[in-house]
Amino acid sequence: MELCLDSDVINKEVTNHFQNAATNLCLTTGDIPAEWRDALLYPILKTIKWEHQLTKIRSITLLETMRKTVVKIVTQKLSHIIADNNILKGGNHVALLGGSTEVPIQIMNLIMEDAKVKKKPLWILFQDLSKAYDRVDIKMLELTLNRIKIPKRIVQLLVNLFFNSKKAVITIIRTTQFYKALIGIDQGKVISPLLWTIYYDPLLCEINKLQLGYTVNQSIVKNVQLRDPNKETIMISSQAYMDDVSWITDSSYKLESILQIADEFNKLNNIQINSEKFALMTNDTNALKNKSVKLNFDFHVQEIQLIHPTESVRILDAWMNLNLSKVYVFNQCKNIITEYNKIIRNKQLTNKMMRYIYNAVIIPSIEYKSQYIILNDNQVAIFNTLARTLFKKKTNLVMTIPNCMIHSSLGYAIKDISTIQLQCQVTRLHNQLQNKGLLGMLFKLSIVRLQQETLSVNNVLTEWKIHLKDLKIKYNLITSTLAIMYDNNLMCQSNIERKIMGGQLPITQVLNPDLLFKKRLNYHLQRISTKGHKPNWYKWIEHYCIINIAMSRKVKSEFIINRQYYIQGSKVSEKVLRKKQWVAFYSDKLDSSHFSRILSDNQTPIIEHWIHNINDDSISLSIQAPVLIKCTGCELKDIQPRSKRKTANNRCLLFIDKKKTINVKAQSIQDTYILDSSVFEYIAMIENRIKYNTVNKDQSSLTIYTNGSFKRHSDTSVMMGSVFKIIETNSIFQCQIQENPLILKLQYSILWILFIKLIRFKNLIVTLQKVKAHDSDDHSNVVDKLAKEACSKECLVIDSKLLAYNGAIC
Repeated sequence: MELCLDSDVINKEVTNHFQNAATNLCLTTGDIPAEWRDALLYPILKTIKWEHQLTKIRSITLLETMRKTVVKIVTQKLSHIIADNNILKGGNHVALLGGSTEVPIQIMNLIMEDAKVKKKPLWILFQDLSKAYDRVDIKMLELTLNRIKIPKRIVQLLVNLFFNSKKAVITIIRTTQFYKALIGIDQGKVISPLLWTIYYDPLLCEINKLQLGYTVNQSIVKNVQLRDPNKETIMISSQAYMDDVSWITDSSYKLESILQIADEFNKLNNIQINSEKFALMTNDTNALKNKSVKLNFDFHVQEIQLIHPTESVRILDAWMNLNLSKVYVFNQCKNIITEYNKIIRNKQLTNKMMRYIYNAVIIPSIEYKSQYIILNDNQVAIFNTLARTLFKKKTNLVMTIPNCMIHSSLGYAIKDISTIQLQCQVTRLHNQLQNKGLLGMLFKLSIVRLQQETLSVNNVLTEWKIHLKDLKIKYNLITSTLAIMYDNNLMCQSNIERKIMGGQLPITQVLNPDLLFKKRLNYHLQRISTKGHKPNWYKWIEHYCIINIAMSRKVKSEFIINRQYYIQGSKVSEKVLRKKQWVAFYSDKLDSSHFSRILSDNQTPIIEHWIHNINDDSISLSIQAPVLIKCTGCELKDIQPRSKRKTANNRCLLFIDKKKTINVKAQSIQDTYILDSSVFEYIAMIENRIKYNTVNKDQSSLTIYTNGSFKRHSDTSVMMGSVFKIIETNSIFQCQIQENPLILKLQYSILWILFIKLIRFKNLIVTLQKVKAHDSDDHSNVVDKLAKEACSKECLVIDSKLLAYNGAIC
């Protein structure tokens, strides 16, 4: 190769020829040229006077291009590996793939929404680190790199970049002499944010392990008939982006513990905290009475002023408050447009210049500051009007020109705030749905809470049908986003299965969503109980659904559903019968259940019969007051009192069988006893038990036909029907199962083992016989048909407590 080289400058071809070789040499040896340890600092002044002190300026390090290339290669490789394998568990959102300021802001907003809706105490401390990069200890940095198993040659390369480095400062006169940097990493390096994330991660992980943070918990109801819903809990103790760290907890003493641990770590690693710039916000009403709180850390008591929930705090240049009020942000955005109008009012600008400034500078600024709120139509109109009015004046357009000409891409293409808001919020909703980290988990719990608040049976993301103007749910960004999507005829598709089973007619199909939210029934219906007085909202539902509330409890025809069988049981008390105790008992003589009071607790207890007092025979028994009175004598009476008093003959006394009674919870006994309506549930319980025993008591031999059916609609939608028929009692059981057979295969194996143990324990004789398909057996053909029909039935769930207490399901 023949090259003509300048005496001062190396030819470009020579540089290109040796570039790859030099890069590979650095990566394989872990060493760097000596000149790469020298760096130039370019000072950037702050708002305060710097007084010739480098600690009062922002310094940017100027580095060689070749050095930047090598470092960028290492940074990209490390960042992808760390992000893909979730190596850093602390939760710092900088320098990693997919990390941005939006993620911690959205997480913070979801936490504030949870605390606001559930009225839980929340403490958030915003920590100010002083000169984070300049105080990184190289020795400790090497230990943290080894902690996450980075290869030794890469660790050596990264340490050499900062070890024994020299720096000079560019001044207005000349460049200063080089001085030796004892600690710190260069702020201008591409890898510096990643190194800081690795450096600070041990502290964040340690605090997460101690479970000192704020807890987001949510009950997940998969079936309305199951009384014990699953619960999911997420603990969040911190959020960080670079050196902006927020400590999150639910009490002051936990916050104090976090600060003590953080102080030990900071002293060990030479990190300086500016405690005078702490910002502490809380919604704890007891703490807010004092307007400040004293926290003990760093071997002394630090008094920190509390920020009221109505006051906004800057979080990564977004202003948030615990009351989730959007007034402050609205005024901020309005001021941005107003100040923009003042600046350009007297400037000589073309329409293209104004369009560029507004679309590329003003709109992104407004969109970022309002990213956790939804502006309503009036607020959007105010912003658009401010922008359009000045634009029309500056371009000499008449004020009556249609607004669409200003915002249309065929016109002047000034961006519309509402369009930008819709685009950005839908994008954020999609990103949260796809997020696999903490944000994604919080988002899914928020969807569950939203589903319960709206009384929706299906996933609210796919079934949303409420306009923004009709939305009554407050403090929920997801609902507002879904509402503006619905306003613009946009629907969300999600593969998250959130169908709640166990019912046939959702309340949202009976009552209009507007009525549900207007009367706040979406909250009351979740706390429905037969105990206590009848609330006003329940009376309103009665008026809405019952034909004639004065005469009976019969509901209107449109609310009647054809329910087939199953009985949902509850735990029946098995306590010993005692004197003066209330019980419900079953009478074989009348084939019905009744209330009574125990008079003697012998082997065969004596009871006194009580009846439901009926004041008016012309109206239905179901709407009369639940009042019990002593029975004066009926067909059940089989004991004649020995007392000579006249009133003694007016008592209905009888013997009962303990096996046909259950305890009733009652606090007192009076001559006229007003019951809570919930006690009538015990009548259903005892009848349920007796029905089971009666059906099966005379059967020593049973013949049972079983069958099943399988339907596959898609890879994710599978239905199975199951049926059995007991010939002797003519009892039939049908149900649908919506699980994949492969998932249930292991459970079936366990069930068969239990069946075998039960057969042996009860000394049963069981014979299995396979009936050929399409045989002449009538019973087999019947169960085959019923199994296919079961696939279209509602999925049946049986409470385990019901089976434990001999509940009848057939």
